[in-house]
Order: sequence, then C-alpha cells, then structure tokens
Amino acid sequence: MMTLPQLPPGTEPLVHQVAGHFYGRSKTKFGLLQRCSNGNVLKPLLNPPRGPREHKFYTHIFSANASSELRALQPFLPQLLGTYEFDGMTYLELENAIRPYQCPCVIDIKLGRITYDQEATPEKIERQIAKFEPAAEIGFQLLGWKSYQQSDNSYIYHDKKCSRSLTKDEVLHGLAHFFGAPERNIRGIVHKVLDRLYDLERIMVKQFEFVFIASSLLIIYEGKAQDSEAKADVRLVDFAHVFPSSSKNEPDENFLFGLRHCIKYLKMLLDENFHYTTIAKLDHETNSPSSTSDYDLEEQQKKPHAACDLLRYDLKMCLLASDCCKLGHTPKECLSNEKLREFVPEECRRLAYTFFECKRSMIDMRARFRGRKGEIY
Repeated sequence: MMTLPQLPPGTEPLVHQVAGHFYGRSKTKFGLLQRCSNGNVLKPLLNPPRGPREHKFYTHIFSANASSELRALQPFLPQLLGTYEFDGMTYLELENAIRPYQCPCVIDIKLGRITYDQEATPEKIERQIAKFEPAAEIGFQLLGWKSYQQSDNSYIYHDKKCSRSLTKDEVLHGLAHFFGAPERNIRGIVHKVLDRLYDLERIMVKQFEFVFIASSLLIIYEGKAQDSEAKADVRLVDFAHVFPSSSKNEPDENFLFGLRHCIKYLKMLLDENFHYTTIAKLDHETNSPSSTSDYDLEEQQKKPHAACDLLRYDLKMCLLASDCCKLGHTPKECLSNEKLREFVPEECRRLAYTFFECKRSMIDMRARFRGRKGEIY
C-alpha cells in the first residue's frame, strides 16, 4: 500500500471538497489541502506538464501584463496567493471561495463537449468520451455535489460516479436536487447563480487568448439561509488544460457551448412548468466523499455496512491529520479523551458523530431513503 504523503505543518484535507484529487485517495495520494489558520487552499502541482501549466496560467492572469479581457476574468477565479514548497512538492496557494459560508452547498460542473487536449492519446480520448457520453450533446457534466439539508441539519453528498450515472434528462433533476428541491424554493438561488453565469458569458465571448479545456464551474450557495437571503457565487477552477488559442479572433466555442447549455438547464428550473422528479439513484447512503478511487455506487447500495466503513476511513484520515495525533495521541485517544477535544478539528467531530449515527442506524432501513445524518456542531 502506498504511504500517504506527509501533510505540511498546520494543514488538513480540504473541507467540503466535492471533486478532484482527494488527499489519500488519488493515485498519487496527494490532494487538495487547506491551512487550518486561514483556510487557504493548497493545490499540489501534479503530473507535469499539467501542474506547471496551471501555475503558469494563474501567474499570467494575475500579473500586470494580463490583457483587459483576462483581467475581467479575475473575479471568477480563486485569487492566487503564491506558492508553497514542502517535502519536494510545490503547492499553489489559493483563495478558499467556500470559507465564508457557514453551511456551504457546492457543485463541480465540468464544461465542454470536448474534455481532452491535443496531447491526449487515442486511448485517453476514448476513455474521456466514455466517462459521460451525453457531454457531447449537452456540453457539460456534473462531477459531484454536496447539499446541506436544513430539515435535519445534515449533508448529502454525491460523487462523480453517481453524478455521471445520470442520463441527460436526469441531469436537470440532479441540478434541482443540488439547489434543494423539493424541500426548498430554489428560484431565488438559481436567479443569483444565473446572474453570475451571464456575466461570465459576456466576458468569455470577448476572450480570444486561451482555450479552457476540462475547466469547471464551482457553484456555491449558503445552505442555512432563507432562499431570498442566501448568498451564492460561481468560480472557475481547474486550469491544467488551458492552452493559448490557435485563433486570435474567435472565442472558445467549446467552453461557451458548455456554459450556454448549463445556463439553459438552470433557466429550465425556473420554468413554471418544471416539476421535480425524484431520481432513485440519488437515494444512496453516503454523505461523505468516497474513500476509494473505485467507489461503486451499486455495490454500496447492496452493502448497508459499507457506507459506515467509508465514514470510518474518512474519520481516521481526519484524525491522523489533526493536531491531536501530531502530538502523539492515537485516533481513539483523541476521540475518547475530553481533555484532547480542543485539538480535534470541527470537521473530525462532525465525521465522528456521522459515523456513530451510521453504526446505530444500520438496523433502521428507513435510513436508506433519507441518507445518513450528520449533526453540525
């Protein structure tokens, strides 16, 4: 088994991450981290030339030499705060756009009919297409989302395998599910998100310098606020496949195709004739990002105990990264000793509660239709 990379001092795995490289779970075991002090995101620069290419793009767009068209994009990107070196790995230090939210709801939407670049082999092209074939028609794909449930103070999480199992028609209802349907009136939040997407579209139609392949929209809204008061944001992330455009007088049509179809789908949610339909495949038991790269939703549904096993792993990883374990205590001691509680992050305490609730509710088959509950301390 590959040894986990050492966490830089004062860091932990990124809280509320929904897609991308998860610490301890990706092939390299590196993943997104955050500083415990201020929440800044640390993104490892992996797989050259992709990681260095993303660094170069961030450096350029936030430089004084960036064109006015690129500078207009800056509010949609996490701010570049510098780089950080630790144990042979270089990290981008980025603004954490999720940090200001009390109970953030987050979705990652990859844009574009084409999500492979000119460096891709025929085999990789085939794999990319097979991941979500409807992308060629609708121009985007859901990579995962996490929603806060006000009714029982819990989170529901759907990973990329679940998200990509949706048909092109089910994607619309998946989006509605993310925004809180059917429990909450989603119109106010959707309007706020659309306003941001319209602004992004106006910028991108004038941007001819780069093509954005496999970049994602990160949509965030406050899950604990009333719908009319809930703040929302849209950011662009993932620039490992951003290349200079071969055409200096045309916009990135692949990106715009995906963005416009995403806008079209959100507008459909506002149609008075839209009626949310429950999707059975979203009624599964995990409310935490999967702990293995080969997480199989159907298998998890067949094994009621497996969701608890995944939570156990997440809890263990959280505790091992905590100050408590760094002081030499075992995960069990960190949980059981009240004097050590101050050294246990809030996220670990949430996972502990969720795990114990999971174990207690294994005999309650009604939980299969509600998802596991996770009290927010």
